[in-house]
Amino acid sequence: MELFNIKSKSKLNLYLNVGHLRDDGYHEIRTIMTKIDLGDKIEIAIEPAEKLYLNIKCDDDSVPTDERNTIIKFIKKLNEIKPINYNIKLYLNKNVPSQAGLGGASGDAAAVVLWLNDYMGDYFSREELVGSAKFVGADVPFFLFEGILELGGIGDEIIQKYESFNMNFVVAKLKRIGINTKDAYKNLKINLTNREENIILMRKSIFNKDIKLMASALKNDFEEHVFEQYKDIYSLKNKIIEMGALGACLTGSGSAVYGIVKDEKQALSIKNRLSSPGVEVFACKSTA
Repeated sequence: MELFNIKSKSKLNLYLNVGHLRDDGYHEIRTIMTKIDLGDKIEIAIEPAEKLYLNIKCDDDSVPTDERNTIIKFIKKLNEIKPINYNIKLYLNKNVPSQAGLGGASGDAAAVVLWLNDYMGDYFSREELVGSAKFVGADVPFFLFEGILELGGIGDEIIQKYESFNMNFVVAKLKRIGINTKDAYKNLKINLTNREENIILMRKSIFNKDIKLMASALKNDFEEHVFEQYKDIYSLKNKIIEMGALGACLTGSGSAVYGIVKDEKQALSIKNRLSSPGVEVFACKSTA
């Protein structure tokens, strides 16, 4: 078997507005997301076979390695379009916290499939990849594209692509708190009077590569409910700001919060000061 090593990416929601509940059970959303270099290491062993065989192992027992795994779902969905005649063994070295709003599972699935498609000589078209990704998870299509994306629908409709630029972040998660996305949506109080001010400022900050303006425009509709239920997450956000971040926000439905900082040095400084046995902290950079 041939052996390869790749690394996935995760994401931050710079803006997240949740709208009405659709007939299919999903909420309409409008979000702007950027990828960050916080990722999982994935070891791949592959060889030709008569049909698709998939086996996944992980160093984190909380990550499903059966049909619930996002990587398995994505590859099997593509296998329905055209046969993937390979024996594929994967080992996940988890680094991205689960139930954190960072899109770790979606990032893993996209990273493996993009690698596999390249290995197979662009076997699947861009349309086939994106079309299949929509059935796997709302965040998966995002990871198939480069740049900062503004998305609509359930997070699967690209409204605008923006050029990535250098940004530094501190990402923090309380180890004892994980938030299930489905539960978070069920408990969310929808504010239908949300103003467009934040998203307009966010677009402007991206066009101008202005991190101070971006920090002032951060918005996430899940914050009110999450901070009400988990006071310690609210305190964690405030600590990041007190330590010098330009702005801070919840990502996704939580439970991770992040701060925008001026440079890598400040990110590392806040990480070192914030780190403790009960908190996972990462100094991260934006990535295409």
